[in-house]
Amino acid sequence: LELVNQINPSYNGDGTCDTSDPYNWGSNDPANACFDHFPIILLRGNFSIEASYGQAVFIMDYYTSGGTNIGTEFDLDDDSDLNGIILGKGCVELKDRGAFHGGIFVDGNYSNPLCGSDANLEVKRDAQLHWSQCAVDRAIRNTGLVEFAEAAVTGGSGGAVQLVTSRSFSQVSR
Repeated sequence: LELVNQINPSYNGDGTCDTSDPYNWGSNDPANACFDHFPIILLRGNFSIEASYGQAVFIMDYYTSGGTNIGTEFDLDDDSDLNGIILGKGCVELKDRGAFHGGIFVDGNYSNPLCGSDANLEVKRDAQLHWSQCAVDRAIRNTGLVEFAEAAVTGGSGGAVQLVTSRSFSQVSR
């Protein structure tokens, strides 16, 4: 699936963020009505984003064909700019001034024939990949995944209970 100029924030008539639009993946601008909108996006097969921007948790799924498990190929191209987490099976390619800010964990044991000889993660042709703890934390909190974080007691017996967001689900994205 190729999405060109389709992934951008969208708004209701009153200016609030339209979270029902499947192509609205939020905005990294704190002044934007969609700043806190972080959808969870399931990707399967071949997926390419061009000339778009947004933020999300991307889960790359796999499918079985002829007894072989085939992962997702996720391409971010042509001045696209995304924030969040990419997690799953397959390969990720950033190229042609595409930029990603956040955390990526890819299991390359589920390759996709379209990945060819590419590495599980490839950054080329003026693309940028930036680890961003802020983007990871915002993705975990704004998608509701923080609810799956591990609870821990701090301060010994009778201490305060806190969510440890650096463990459980979020452990693989840190």
